[in-house]
Amino acid sequence: MAERRIHAPTAEQRLVERRRGLARARRERLLREVEGSVGRRLLDLLPIFFQHQGTLTAHALRSDRATVIEALRDEAVFALDTALRLVHGHGVLKGEDIHAYVGNTQVLARLGASGIIEEEPLADRVLVRAWPGPPRLLACVVGDMPPSRLI
Repeated sequence: MAERRIHAPTAEQRLVERRRGLARARRERLLREVEGSVGRRLLDLLPIFFQHQGTLTAHALRSDRATVIEALRDEAVFALDTALRLVHGHGVLKGEDIHAYVGNTQVLARLGASGIIEEEPLADRVLVRAWPGPPRLLACVVGDMPPSRLI
């Protein structure tokens, strides 16, 4: 009967396995956080996402985020990452987009006329882009503003 030798894994194989284990641990931790207190805090923020109502429009920013947010402060309800950044100081998305509900298109026309945003809407209305692009104002024009809280 032939003798079988058991080979120990090489350093490179151990490194690959360690990286795989760390990635799995990160995914599991993220799932625990989303299901736990962090997830509940995110869901407490209303509105957290754009509902399927109104008309979504995108405009490239011509000014910095703070200027656009200040111009919209009294006329918009901020949503998604923008609301998280305003309330908690940090968001979950990497992009520099501003997400907001507005009551009418005159708000966007006023911002465009003042040079804060581009007057012409962009064709790119993807909420979370996997590609780089200019920072945008993603505005959902609705008849009835969603519930909000003053910050």
